[in-house]
Amino acid sequence: EIGFQGNDPRTDLNRSMKMLSVVQTLHWCEVQPELSRRLLALCGARDRFGANTFMCIAIGFTKEAMLALRRGDIYSQCIK
Repeated sequence: EIGFQGNDPRTDLNRSMKMLSVVQTLHWCEVQPELSRRLLALCGARDRFGANTFMCIAIGFTKEAMLALRRGDIYSQCIK
């Protein structure tokens, strides 16, 4: 099983980075469509969850980006 708390992964988006993870994932898919397709295909090939695994990865990216921003690690890149 993957790390979802319940049977409905949409509820986990509320606990994990809220709508920011959805918006960031949408942006990522629009800006990097080929990379997004390849990652989604890899997720589908590795396990039966496919898109859910893809979203877990995307939520993790969002969380790490927020932590880096809060630590000041990427602030200078954001104000350019």
